[in-house]
Amino acid sequence: MGELAVQNFSDKDLKLIRQTVARELESAEFDLFVHMCKRWRLDPCRRQIYANVYKRNKKNQDGSKETVRNVVYVTGIDGYRTIADRTGCYRPGQRSTEVDKDIIDKASNPQGIVSATASVWKFTHGEWHEFSERVYWEEFAPLKEIWEFCKTKNKKAPSGKFELDRSGNWAKMGRVMLQKCAEAQALRRGWPDEYGDLYTHEEMDHQKVIDVTPTEQVEQAMEAERTARMGGPAILIDWMDSSPLQSVPATELHGRVRDFIQANVEEPMTILSWRDRNREALRQFWAVKPDETLDLKKLFERYELTARNQGLITDAQTQKPDQGREDSSSDSAARPSGSGEGEEDDGGRDHRPDRSRSLAKAGGAGRQQSSDQPALSLNS
Repeated sequence: MGELAVQNFSDKDLKLIRQTVARELESAEFDLFVHMCKRWRLDPCRRQIYANVYKRNKKNQDGSKETVRNVVYVTGIDGYRTIADRTGCYRPGQRSTEVDKDIIDKASNPQGIVSATASVWKFTHGEWHEFSERVYWEEFAPLKEIWEFCKTKNKKAPSGKFELDRSGNWAKMGRVMLQKCAEAQALRRGWPDEYGDLYTHEEMDHQKVIDVTPTEQVEQAMEAERTARMGGPAILIDWMDSSPLQSVPATELHGRVRDFIQANVEEPMTILSWRDRNREALRQFWAVKPDETLDLKKLFERYELTARNQGLITDAQTQKPDQGREDSSSDSAARPSGSGEGEEDDGGRDHRPDRSRSLAKAGGAGRQQSSDQPALSLNS
């Protein structure tokens, strides 16, 4: 089929559009909107196509604030169907939704929707061909991340938990909305030249559109590309070798830590000292690689048990850092300074990698590991 005929608007039509559905658009934005309506022969007064204006406040480096404006041109599913119907070779198909009650989440997926499938038919080469597309809830539902107070940063930060944006119809008609997305994908697949970069309202990620302008999206993409070239996000690590902190890519950290543990397999106190010095780094690693962090946590717990069985540490030395600081402050207030040899002013915790000191605390500098308590290896 040839290119669609151009939609013409009279002066009266343009005035009506300007004063109603396009009243928030600036001059250049309105001109582009009318151009798109003409190109796809869609009527904005019938809500076949419309423009969404998003505004947000942006804080500049000098502390001043400015309003950032972003306009997105979208169409309804009826507009999509109209474009396909004008080709003369379109036939609607079936739509269905897959639901699993086991994944129901009141915050992010109240109906337990897994996916939706829609199909359309196109007559070409003398016969009808079906185009079917399946879309998933987590890819199209407008989910926004929940921010919670973070004690380590002393401010609100992303929690990794998501909730459904209930300002639209997704919370009330989740199945219908997802089916529209699937149908739009099928139509675009069957008639790619007709739709180009025209998207339906249901396909738009509102939260992303509001929070990020096109320029910022380009900057974020470039930053993500640079990060990927460096092996992913980097984490500062203290290897306890008298060298400055080293920036280690998150993709390499798990293997590097296991190599460190293997090199110090007979010195559990060195391993525990490394863990204590890099607690914040391990928290950052957990946000990126939770499974690998859990594997390291299990290793540290095994070596802590080994050190406890050998008498190198006590319960007081394995308490949480915050608890240790509280106990230390209360003890220092209750006893005079310099009250005796061997006292430690850090709450009883001393995980320095000095082997002789660890052995001395166990009952003598010459004490060695017993035969029935061997050091753990990574393969145990």
